[in-house]
Amino acid sequence: MTSTTLKILLWLKTMLVLGLGGAALLFISGVSLAVILGVLLNFLVHEEKHD
Repeated sequence: MTSTTLKILLWLKTMLVLGLGGAALLFISGVSLAVILGVLLNFLVHEEKHD
């Protein structure tokens, strides 16, 4: 293997890891955001019903 091939492979691995990490972060933040919104909406709906 030439050093160029190794550099390309290393770059691809780095991009893959960063891509997966970014996707995981987006997924986690999206889920937590949905949960927070759901809880807030639930709370607001229950508050309205009590009135």
